[in-house]
Amino acid sequence: MYQLFGAATLAKWFGVLAVAFALFTMIVGMLIGKPVPSGPFHLGWWVWTSFGSGATAAAMVLFGLGGSGLFPWFCRRRMLQGIFPDLDGTWRGTLESNWPQISAHLPGATPATALQPVAATLRVKARLLSISVTLETDTRYSDSETVLVGIGKNNGDVPFLTYVYQNRTPNPQPSDTGFHYGAARLELRDEDGVPTLRGPYWTNRNWEKGLNTAGAAVFRKLPPS
Repeated sequence: MYQLFGAATLAKWFGVLAVAFALFTMIVGMLIGKPVPSGPFHLGWWVWTSFGSGATAAAMVLFGLGGSGLFPWFCRRRMLQGIFPDLDGTWRGTLESNWPQISAHLPGATPATALQPVAATLRVKARLLSISVTLETDTRYSDSETVLVGIGKNNGDVPFLTYVYQNRTPNPQPSDTGFHYGAARLELRDEDGVPTLRGPYWTNRNWEKGLNTAGAAVFRKLPPS
């Protein structure tokens, strides 16, 4: 998720938190009567250890919390959704493929023009430093897992999810293949109060025979269980 604002901004947040915790530690120590070391060496060591403790506390808050199951809870808070979109969770929707149009050109096929919708479940695990996506169709014909995931915002400041996946099909049909790669770019929008991921996807499925597919995907987020 940090990709939305970049590693440099993340480093700044870490630095600000480290300084804040270090100053807090030093101030609390003085308030409870802990003497301030005298002499440059002892004073420097005191400051150094205070900032070391601050950096440790900052890492625990920023990365410990950011990598835990509490992070999605914070993303669901309305005041933070402008920074961290609410992606983590289970999404239900459909994949519409242009396979009917492609298969209509195969020998012995019957003409077909309509897109073929397939119900599917998208599961997103979003943390501060990582994000993963898995997709499973209701037909159980195949399943996929993430190879590469990215998140960003378009010129209209709308978050979008891009990912490359590898698909496995244990028992492919004669016109299919047991393994292929695919990619998708899904924009996150609020549609009638429901978070919705919508956009195109495409594959290199059986590309050497000109049978690679593309289509449109739409997924709506299910309430957290």
